[in-house]
Amino acid sequence: MAALDPIQEKVVYSVTHTYIKVKNGSNKEEYIYGTLLMLEKPDGCHIEWREDPTHVDAVNDSWDFINADAVSFTYSNSAAELTDLTPTAARTEGSCRMINQQKFHNPINFHVDNLRSFKRMKGKLVKNSCIMFILDCGTSHPPIYFPKGGVTDKFLHHLGKKVIITQSATDGNRFLVSPHQQEALESSFDALNLFADQGSALSRFAADPVRGTFTAFAKVSKLLTNTLVASEDKNSVPPEICDQLRISVEENETDFSAIHSTQPEDPDFLFIDEKAQLPEVEKKPRGEPLKRAVWEKFFDAEGRVTNPEELKQIIYRGGVSHDLRSEVWKFLLSFYSWDSTTREREEFRKTKVDEYFAMKLQWKSMTESQKSRFSDFRDRESLIEKDVSRTDRMTPFFSGDNNERLHQLNDILMTFVMYDFNLGYVQGMSDLLSPLLLVMENEVDTFWCFVGFMNLLHSNFEMDQEGMKLQLNQLNQIVQVADGQLYSYLDDHESSNMYFAFRWLLIVFKREFFMDDIMSLWEVFWTGLPCKNYQLVIATALLCQCKGDIIENQFGFNEILKYINDRSGDIVLSELLIQSEALAEQLITCTNLPSYVRKIISPGSQSSATQPSPGRKPARPTSSPRKRTAES
Repeated sequence: MAALDPIQEKVVYSVTHTYIKVKNGSNKEEYIYGTLLMLEKPDGCHIEWREDPTHVDAVNDSWDFINADAVSFTYSNSAAELTDLTPTAARTEGSCRMINQQKFHNPINFHVDNLRSFKRMKGKLVKNSCIMFILDCGTSHPPIYFPKGGVTDKFLHHLGKKVIITQSATDGNRFLVSPHQQEALESSFDALNLFADQGSALSRFAADPVRGTFTAFAKVSKLLTNTLVASEDKNSVPPEICDQLRISVEENETDFSAIHSTQPEDPDFLFIDEKAQLPEVEKKPRGEPLKRAVWEKFFDAEGRVTNPEELKQIIYRGGVSHDLRSEVWKFLLSFYSWDSTTREREEFRKTKVDEYFAMKLQWKSMTESQKSRFSDFRDRESLIEKDVSRTDRMTPFFSGDNNERLHQLNDILMTFVMYDFNLGYVQGMSDLLSPLLLVMENEVDTFWCFVGFMNLLHSNFEMDQEGMKLQLNQLNQIVQVADGQLYSYLDDHESSNMYFAFRWLLIVFKREFFMDDIMSLWEVFWTGLPCKNYQLVIATALLCQCKGDIIENQFGFNEILKYINDRSGDIVLSELLIQSEALAEQLITCTNLPSYVRKIISPGSQSSATQPSPGRKPARPTSSPRKRTAES
């Protein structure tokens, strides 16, 4: 542990042998030990957690590596670079962030005036108490565990001398914090100059309340965009959010309202006379994953799946055992048809092998002279090479130099460019591909499963972003019905645009979970159950989990973005799926659900993509030709 400077800081209170839980690349839980300090510095009281390098632990090697090459999200003024979702390595001393599937903590070092709240909890697997600090900027630090009972009481006693601590009225484990200084509790609304154009704003609102409101939101969005882009803290906002904000305000001033223009013209659209009453439902525990003995019972003598709907129910309720995934996923992702025989599948696969290598040969045989006259191809080739080199590198399957799996990722993505050149390659696709290759361990099977996955998500990556705009709009509508209080808060804090959920939906929560968990979530999503657009229900349930922290900490737009981003790697998947299933049942069975919401989640097939019978190639999504730069 670094030595304290007696001139610059004085220890008010310290707790040794505390620890933070982390997960390594194999998704195994390990501990990092350190000391929690309350320090008096020239500018006031600080709380800091410092790692103890003398404590020998299996995770230390990984920790040192992350410290040496921390990850940060960078923002560029170049419009072409705004959609870069991939973290870039940066030498940031003491900064620890998430590298692919490895989650480490941000440096815990803050002034107590920046502390907005904290949670005091009991560990699920150990009896030790823990504290999780949440700052006014939205940063959510990982829980710090105390090995000795009662230590948290002493620490909080000293903290209570520096700030005002109030227990939450809705959650006994949450404590709200405010500084003693009265002036810190006051803010100057005059400086905001909200009503400089009061007359014209009021007249516009009176003439057209809906458009007037959305135009005002667009201006707020533009102001926030300019502020965020100019911020020196480049980690505070993910670049994909900046990109979405930029698009929403630069095309035209009222583009924000255009996002909502896809609403159906229903009488209950914007103004609901009768609030939807969601029925009470019992939350059901997760079921057992599909095992081989059960899987094999679903096949008849010729190898057809006899009851695919019942099989999907089992997968939806409990997932799939890992040893079965390479077989089951081919059906879920429409590589194989459920009613195909074993022999038909064997013959079908032979044709798909030939088709894959024919497309691969097209780009492999391209000469440098040809590439020099094919700028779109060069751009995509360069972008794929760059993205593959940093995709899931902390996962053992993809780690190490000259890893053959990285070459396979590259070849699959390049071949997909030849398969669907209109769409080509867009950053984020490598995130979707890597778990498929990890399961299949076969280039051809992985490619065709990836095609099936992209059939489901094609609109997410289209140039006009209409698919993403529609999903954000639909998420807005579902949250209104699922939790009116939460929606009202988001609406009041310029966050009802749901931009914080952009990454969730774009790559189906890939960056929010470790590898094992994202496999489990995706196979639930692929069943198409229990309703259409289930990813929006999951997003709503996840947002409801964050409700207490968001509202009680009075987070604004920027803080919500930061808080949501910090949740990555800390979400308990089983709890989220249980809550999502219950919410879906509430929405489906609600008798007075607004018709526009019912259209979003109506039970049925998850995807409009066709499930090809053996011998028939999957239908390719149609899209108009368009130019795409390497970084778009």
